Amino acid sequence: MDRVVVGVDGSDTAVRALDAAADQAAAFGCPLLVVAAWSAPGRSFAFPVSFDPAEFEGYATETAEDAVDRVVARHPDLAVSLQTIEGDARTVLVDTAGPDDLLVVGSQGSTGVIGMMLGSVASHCVNHARGPILVLPSPDDHDDGRFHRPLDDD
Repeated sequence: MDRVVVGVDGSDTAVRALDAAADQAAAFGCPLLVVAAWSAPGRSFAFPVSFDPAEFEGYATETAEDAVDRVVARHPDLAVSLQTIEGDARTVLVDTAGPDDLLVVGSQGSTGVIGMMLGSVASHCVNHARGPILVLPSPDDHDDGRFHRPLDDD
């Protein structure tokens, strides 16, 4: 495994995925790449609306920096880097994680139509990732504390 790539968006589920990704990277002795994708809403409104893309990029950068700070506090010897990339999170994560990378994402764990929307990133990554993928449930789903452990190299 070359590295572990994790997507973050500031949600509780993303924090759980971040922690699992850092544990995996530490267990395998490989670097961790924290990725925050961002995009400003398009012009699909019936009335004029103005969005400043810099605000969306700034939030993504802050989210990624907070994630790196969390990892460094838990794993001070782990090599950690971050990227904020403009684009749809689904495409950004699949394109960033190569065939020799472990991609880690969170799943919102919702059901029905809302679950389909909220879980679209994880679902897309599962179906299109070029390498191994680890999907973490939301903190509310199956919270018995056993859902992630570092994989053995055996």
